[in-house]
Amino acid sequence: MERTVAVRQMDASAAPQPKRYVVGWLVGLNGTTRGESFPVRIGRNVLGRDRRSDVVVPDDQASSHHADLVFRPEERRFILMDHNSTNGTYVNEVEIEPRRDLATKDVIRIGAHRFLFMPLCHDGFFWDDEGALK
Repeated sequence: MERTVAVRQMDASAAPQPKRYVVGWLVGLNGTTRGESFPVRIGRNVLGRDRRSDVVVPDDQASSHHADLVFRPEERRFILMDHNSTNGTYVNEVEIEPRRDLATKDVIRIGAHRFLFMPLCHDGFFWDDEGALK
C-alpha cells in the first residue's frame, strides 16, 4: 500500500531565530502575581491580559497587549512602551507617554498589578554573540 505524506516546505525567511537570553526579570508585588518572577528576554516582551503574553497580567484594566518591554542589546537599554492602552502604563506611579527607559528597581503598574523590574544585563555584565558572559 502506497501512502502520500505532505511535508511543509521550509521557508527561507523562517531561519532559526537567535536565542533570546534572559536579560532581567519582573517580579510580581501584589495580587495573583505576588512573588512570581517573569523572565525578560532580549528583544520584545509583551505584557498584557492575553494568555500568550510573555508576562500575563490578570487584570480587567489590562489590555490584551498592554505594553512592550524591549531590551536593545546594542544600546544596553530597557524600554517600556505603552501599546495604546486605555488605562495607561505607569512607572513609579507616573504614567509613561508613550515610552520610558527603565532603571533597576523601577515599579511598573498595569491596572492594579505592580511588578518590580530587576535587570541582569548592564554596563558590567552582558551576553556576547556566542552566549558567553562579558
